[in-house]
Amino acid sequence: MACPAVVLSAELQFSQGSRAICFTRRSMEILQQVGVADRMTAGGLPWRFGNSFYRGQRVFRMEAPHDDDDRFFPIINVQQQFLEEYLYDACQAQPLIDFRWGNKLTQLEQKDGHALLESITPEGPLCARERLGGGR
Repeated sequence: MACPAVVLSAELQFSQGSRAICFTRRSMEILQQVGVADRMTAGGLPWRFGNSFYRGQRVFRMEAPHDDDDRFFPIINVQQQFLEEYLYDACQAQPLIDFRWGNKLTQLEQKDGHALLESITPEGPLCARERLGGGR
């Protein structure tokens, strides 16, 4: 039986800039498990070669291995804000996931089968600790 989950984001929206832009094949395999790899592939730029130049001269060349049987390219470029949107949509499609914007975690105490937490919410500090997960 699946357990409910709560995702807290201190932010109030998706990132406005990109702190990450390149995702590896292994990342894509993990993202496939949560149902967002197809959107990443559709909107991304796959690549396997990279070059670094200094004063117009190539000083480094990276070539990542790739086989025709690989599901994904070694690297895909997608701006972070798009990945965040895809993951959020995947959370929204799951009735057991409660996504809370503007909730900054301030304390976490791990218990057997559940966690006790305190957070700052858009309405202010959460006065009582919330009991999330199993063992309610």
